[in-house]
Amino acid sequence: MTNVIDKNRRFYEEYVKDLIHNRFGEYEDRIAVGIAGEGSDCFGYDDEISRDHDFGTGVCLWVTEEDMHRFGYQLSIAYHELADSKERSYYTDRLRERRGVQTIHEFYSDILHINCDTEHCTMSEDDWLKLDHSCLRTAVNGEVFRDDLGQFTAFRNLLLGYYPERVWRMR
Repeated sequence: MTNVIDKNRRFYEEYVKDLIHNRFGEYEDRIAVGIAGEGSDCFGYDDEISRDHDFGTGVCLWVTEEDMHRFGYQLSIAYHELADSKERSYYTDRLRERRGVQTIHEFYSDILHINCDTEHCTMSEDDWLKLDHSCLRTAVNGEVFRDDLGQFTAFRNLLLGYYPERVWRMR
């Protein structure tokens, strides 16, 4: 049985990839794409039988702050036009808020409830200590389908690398 992550990967491969290539080709290597964040769908729990309010088709497109100003708003409009043109069951407003274009900084900062330095891929000991560790799982779930720039994945890998030794001992 196909879970929602597989379904979203197909949506990216069949539709979103072409949208990016044809309309934003000069920025194609600057856009990370995947599904991650809040919702049981990002954990791979939803499928055709087990549907809930998170069930639907769509992907996240992550860009840098600079790229958001350069082309991100236009990409967001184009993505939602594409997404709205496809027949998808259970595509709720709540799910729509979780998909589409957002900055890498916004994605991680919103989930982790701290100001993440995604540009330099660092976290201070204070930041690690402020974390509600249950949020870490939400920040690194799902799957990244493409990230040529590597900034989204680098911060994801920082989080997956576990706490720094000193922080781990303090927790």
